[in-house]
Amino acid sequence: MRKGACIIFAILLIFVTVSVAGCGEKEETGRGEEFLAAYSESETAEPSVSRIYACEEEYKELADFLAEYYRVPQEYRVETRYYYNYMDLNDDGINEIFAVIVGEHTQQDNGDPALLLAEEKNGGFTVIKALDGIRTPVFVCEQTTDGWHDFIYKVYGLGAETGYKVCRYRAGSGYEEEAGELLDEMPLLSGTQILSNNLIDDLDQGRYLTLSQ
Repeated sequence: MRKGACIIFAILLIFVTVSVAGCGEKEETGRGEEFLAAYSESETAEPSVSRIYACEEEYKELADFLAEYYRVPQEYRVETRYYYNYMDLNDDGINEIFAVIVGEHTQQDNGDPALLLAEEKNGGFTVIKALDGIRTPVFVCEQTTDGWHDFIYKVYGLGAETGYKVCRYRAGSGYEEEAGELLDEMPLLSGTQILSNNLIDDLDQGRYLTLSQ
């Protein structure tokens, strides 16, 4: 049911070569406000960008996994939110999950922790990449490294320089944040922006999932 609720978006994303199965409302833009700086001479002047919002369907197994992984006490789970999107990062026809957990117990000075996960047949999850602190949204690039799509997210806090971190896959070691590759502006690339929700608006309007649901 979880993946079935997202199938309709696959039809709408045919023109994007990144295969992403997202949930929630989706917007199409030729040049989103987050993508205003040139990244390389090879990129076109008007890249193709899709914007996808987090799935709205409760995913209890994922919520339980996040609660256990981050050791969230029971009393904090009712106010700890989670957001997730499906995506196929290595173009093998099987979706991975990108999940962000938002709450007082888990929040870091440099953002909210996030996990890139693979679903297991027994209902469990395998952690592909754990990120200590990110700022949503996350941009999944059309371009790939060693067969997996690059992704980019904004970083700031802890006295660190504000910028955009590039995360690339390396065969044998998995996804790695590129050392020293902190971009001043979001590059002008084709791809898909996921987890595009305004977290403040969601909180004000009660439009979110919590670990206790």
